[in-house]
Amino acid sequence: MLRSLLALLALLLLAVPAAAQNGANNAACQQSASCVRAPIASSPPTLGQATDWVTQTSTGALRVGLEDGSGNDVSLSHGLPVILGAGGAIIGAVTQSGTWTVYDGADGPVTAGTAAGKSILDGCVYNTSLPSLSNTQQVAQQCDASGRQFVNVGVLPSLPAGTANVGGVMLAPTSSSSMAIASVVSSAAESNHPLKGSAGNLYGVSVTTGTISGFLMTFNATSAPSDGAVTPIACVVAPANATTSLTFSGRPPSYYSIGIVVVFSSTGCFTKTASATAFFAGDVQ
Repeated sequence: MLRSLLALLALLLLAVPAAAQNGANNAACQQSASCVRAPIASSPPTLGQATDWVTQTSTGALRVGLEDGSGNDVSLSHGLPVILGAGGAIIGAVTQSGTWTVYDGADGPVTAGTAAGKSILDGCVYNTSLPSLSNTQQVAQQCDASGRQFVNVGVLPSLPAGTANVGGVMLAPTSSSSMAIASVVSSAAESNHPLKGSAGNLYGVSVTTGTISGFLMTFNATSAPSDGAVTPIACVVAPANATTSLTFSGRPPSYYSIGIVVVFSSTGCFTKTASATAFFAGDVQ
């Protein structure tokens, strides 16, 4: 019995310093406006459960109750809206959720390589020798040492065989005979002149008259028809002592399927009366 009483007394003596210390802490907490008492709780409260606003675990870690702007309890398991304040904000480790797509210089290299899914290249790159690429490869735009971009218009394909319309084309001045037409002219005053003895094109013809006026006529033939009723291909008035021209400038020439003959007649256009007083000059091909 005596032994039991002694053991109990020893336990009481050990508890006195701890109680005194707790009392001192409580007194200091009551004197400090920044001290908040946090009862020890073995587990956090459940959502909606009334409890102390601040509790602590047995190891001293604080638990803080949260509520939204309407005063409702908020569970951390549901996530919280977080708004970073103005200024610098340091974000620690981030856990990836889903697939992140990141692009960097390796996705669009400036050196020749296989085309990337996304290229962020801009501007041009100067190389003393232009790169040589193979199929499905990409490369940055090339420029010279002054930053001027190289542009190769390539080789234009030739026109296919057959009929092709080409507009806005003018012949450059040249001395080549292949680009010119040699005129067929009279050697003396005459009433007609065969310009071409076979099928061909008439590009233009002129007649210079003397004292007799008349008509300049052309015929699809190899020689002039007899005087009388005729049906010329072309017929224009030719005054006396003047030069009259029949040209096809700016449009295709006139085609003659048999030959080309030019006539000067004092009557016309459907009656021919030859007058050997004219000088002719014609361009045929």
